[in-house]
Amino acid sequence: MDHLKKSLLTKYNFQKAVLLFTGSKESTLLFHLLAGTEVPVIFIDTAQHFPEVYELVDMLKVITVIKADDVAAGPVLNRKLCCTHRKQDVLKSYMQDNHKEVLITPFRNTTEDRLIEASYISDTGGQVVRPLQGTSDRDIWLYIRQHGLSYSSTYRRGYMHPDCKACTSRHGIIAVQSQEQRTAQERERLLELKSLGYI
Repeated sequence: MDHLKKSLLTKYNFQKAVLLFTGSKESTLLFHLLAGTEVPVIFIDTAQHFPEVYELVDMLKVITVIKADDVAAGPVLNRKLCCTHRKQDVLKSYMQDNHKEVLITPFRNTTEDRLIEASYISDTGGQVVRPLQGTSDRDIWLYIRQHGLSYSSTYRRGYMHPDCKACTSRHGIIAVQSQEQRTAQERERLLELKSLGYI
């Protein structure tokens, strides 16, 4: 993973960059990788995240929490409008107000990641970077274990892609996968966590 840090250091102006922290294991890895650099870290509070994600953000302390002024933890009636208001508009405003041109994201271009990324990013007005694209789940978990990193305990409860509660099941983004896909992926996920000694 050191090559990723070197690549980021040489390619991008960190004074113009920001890291998007979502509470995912990928976020945890990038947060550790970029520790000690000038890159600020932001977390978008939608008032819909799992308690374990909020606990992790509170524990890490150096994360700036941003949110829409009128966000409340009420029911979500329209997912598209909710994501636009609670995530995309807030992120775009932050980028513009703070003169940021590079958004470093934890997304890896898997099917689930593309869906989650679309909920955060429409047009930031800057460059979107995905440094972990092509990195396997196993490599990410091995890095987390080798460095003794804290991560969201939603994974221990079987959530493979923790995001907002209203749109996330243990099998991924709600209403996207078939039951057969969900069962196969959950079985694979649990076997992987067992092989790494997490459960």
